[in-house]
Amino acid sequence: MTEAKKPRQLHVVLNEASTAAFDSISAKLKETAPYVRLQPSHFVSFLVSDYLACHFESEMDILIAEFFDFDAFYEHARKAAKGKPNFVELMADALIQAQRIKKKGRRKPAPEKSTAGDAA
Repeated sequence: MTEAKKPRQLHVVLNEASTAAFDSISAKLKETAPYVRLQPSHFVSFLVSDYLACHFESEMDILIAEFFDFDAFYEHARKAAKGKPNFVELMADALIQAQRIKKKGRRKPAPEKSTAGDAA
């Protein structure tokens, strides 16, 4: 007889917008089907497993863009270009590539709010 694996515990904290989205989903589900019991940890487990099965491969570029670490990317490019005669060109290409990666993100950065002191 095989022993069931104990679930691995992760501490997941949702930001304000995600918490509001969860509350909205929960309310809509309860309104539509009052017999549904939605537990946050089971819901997140479902979302992660479902995303992996149905969306992960097709949305890989979006994930890379959303969680892009420019410092790590730049350091990797710098190490790869180090000592090569076309170092400057390779680094310029790396910056262009970084911009292309970031453009594939799903969420666009919010425009910066101007303050009264900025007007000139």
